[in-house]
Amino acid sequence: ALNASLAELARKVVHLPSLLLYRVATAASALLSFATLSPSYIRTHALGVYASEVPIGVVDGASEGVAMLLDGIVGLGGVISKPYRGALKHGPRGFAKGLVQGALCVLRPPIGVLDLLTKTVEGLIHSPFLGVRRHLRQQQPFALHANRLVAPFNAEESRAYELL
Repeated sequence: ALNASLAELARKVVHLPSLLLYRVATAASALLSFATLSPSYIRTHALGVYASEVPIGVVDGASEGVAMLLDGIVGLGGVISKPYRGALKHGPRGFAKGLVQGALCVLRPPIGVLDLLTKTVEGLIHSPFLGVRRHLRQQQPFALHANRLVAPFNAEESRAYELL
């Protein structure tokens, strides 16, 4: 009986603050990804954060998070490549547009840090010592439409978006 009550206390002490941290970090990461103004990055970021399976344990979550952090660091190369590609494709106008897009690539490493935090905490929340079993997500990612706006959740569109 004492072990059961200690386990329940650990669940409450660890789970609730971790859940709050997870929600805040996920929201901040999503907002920063929208600030990059890159539909392809927003799409791949959403699919990475909202993978179909939840990490179990801190190590599983941290390994997924490190991969997302490295993706953010590699994305920093857009600071140089975006203006260069823009200049090659569209001349001075493309260079100017590439400068803006490249400047927004500076947001990718902080997004990677938030994703590392998010995935690690998500793994902690779903760790076996808290008594949570591995499960698939209940809700798929939101669909991004052609006008780059996130529409209200629709299960059919979301399933189709997840398959892309």
